[in-house]
Amino acid sequence: MYTDGWAAAQNAWLTIFPLITIIECFLYVFIKIRNRCQKRFEWVYADINHRAWNIYYAEDVATFQERVANLLHWTQQTITGAALEAIEKLCVKSDRSLIAFDYPNA
Repeated sequence: MYTDGWAAAQNAWLTIFPLITIIECFLYVFIKIRNRCQKRFEWVYADINHRAWNIYYAEDVATFQERVANLLHWTQQTITGAALEAIEKLCVKSDRSLIAFDYPNA
């Protein structure tokens, strides 16, 4: 089951279907990043967009983790404020996305 990172939504799904596996949806995280970066960091938004979606399309766990680390490093050198915080949050929570590799057809 794909869901957002909201604990209440995840708890509701687990209550109804206790045997499901929850995979947090990358799109929700990306939308938050987009909302914080698109206008304020317009000059670099295309790079942010590309780097974030490049993570999503990783073929395996090692590539996924490498791309997350690269995004975090690059972002810390490039942007500040709420946009940086949103990307750091994605990177900190990235381990939650690794479970998706156990379900390639999800």
